[in-house]
Amino acid sequence: MAANYLYLDRTTAKIGMKKLVSFLKKKDLYLCIARYVLAGEMMGYGLMKIVGLQAKIIIPFSAWQHTLEETTGPHLAWAFLGYSWWFPILLGLFEFVPAALLLFRRTTLLGALLLFPMTLSVFLINYSLNLWRITKRLTLILLLLNIIILIFDRKKLKQMLDIAIDKKSKLKGVKIEMMINVLIISAMMLHSLFPYHPFYDKSEKNVLMGNWLTKHPYEWDLVSEKIGDSILPYHTVKAYFGPNGFYSEINDSTNNGEDFIHYSMHEEDHLLKFDFHRYLRYRPDAQLTYYYLTGEYRYDMIGDSLLSLQKIVVILHKG
Repeated sequence: MAANYLYLDRTTAKIGMKKLVSFLKKKDLYLCIARYVLAGEMMGYGLMKIVGLQAKIIIPFSAWQHTLEETTGPHLAWAFLGYSWWFPILLGLFEFVPAALLLFRRTTLLGALLLFPMTLSVFLINYSLNLWRITKRLTLILLLLNIIILIFDRKKLKQMLDIAIDKKSKLKGVKIEMMINVLIISAMMLHSLFPYHPFYDKSEKNVLMGNWLTKHPYEWDLVSEKIGDSILPYHTVKAYFGPNGFYSEINDSTNNGEDFIHYSMHEEDHLLKFDFHRYLRYRPDAQLTYYYLTGEYRYDMIGDSLLSLQKIVVILHKG
């Protein structure tokens, strides 16, 4: 009797093990795990953005005083994401809604498709801006989970792709269309080999500008200012000569970008010509008046780092 009972117990164990192995082999189990883990993580991140707990504070606070050259990737990302009050909320909705769709089997594929651009973009942002190591690893895992869910539904994806490409319909002039499109694409690729960007020409570089392309523009700080023999009281002025003839400055009375100034440089004669556009008021209660100022200055480099500007003529045009 003892042997019979022992035989029955072993059979029961084998049957239970087979059921466990069969259960572990079901793809629905892993699809369920992938979609619930991805949904939980992305819903959490989405809610954090919606309620304003993410991308609002840059730590340490001293980072607010850094220039762009000194700003790290994480600080740049946080400043960008938190600049507008509604943009994080929008991103949070784009993460929360598709993630919620993953919880339901009928809408799993729709949720995974809508969520894929978000997981991919977050992954690329984290790695391109060199964010925190744990954040990069987490975004990689979330992206892989998203891809795994899409792989599970690859048959449906193939059907959708066939409908989108529309292979079965007969179209006229397909060869002509193909030739035209090949020419357009080839022309665009050739154009990219000889680029001319309207805001930066790689060949454009002068002694006042520095190298903007490699993030090393020159910043000129006011040391002294004279009218005749009189030295004017000190005030803050920082000047920037940008590519394509754009000039900007920061001083006590204006902020950078407040004025539109264009300059042209004649290196042989050491001349600088400025076109200065601005709206001003005579009095606080007066209407804005448009001014167009043209100026011509002689420039000289004293040593390697001191720039001397001598006003030749300035003409004010009232609009």
